[in-house]
Amino acid sequence: MSAKVARIIKEVSLQSQTASVPTTTLVTPGEAKMFRVSVAGSQSGPGDAICQVNWTDDLSSQMVNTTLGLGTWTTFAIHSVAGQPVTFDVGLFPGPSTYNCYITLEEL
Repeated sequence: MSAKVARIIKEVSLQSQTASVPTTTLVTPGEAKMFRVSVAGSQSGPGDAICQVNWTDDLSSQMVNTTLGLGTWTTFAIHSVAGQPVTFDVGLFPGPSTYNCYITLEEL
């Protein structure tokens, strides 16, 4: 039995951003699939930049928030059902910041 290799589905690179990012679709799977999501970033300024990844699994809607601080990164696995999008957005709380946000979505 040969090992399955993860395949990059989508990469996002947001540099020197100063505004929020509205909900943006990374992928809408045609069948239920496992994915690995990696989020990395940094930010400066008085507020917090928070990247939220959303998906729907067999039970309900799910989300993971990552605050984009100095050298922040996180990696997590998700199971997404068919026909429901995997999305992300970036919010700024309480006010302006300059941030970088990098996302890689891999099919497992």
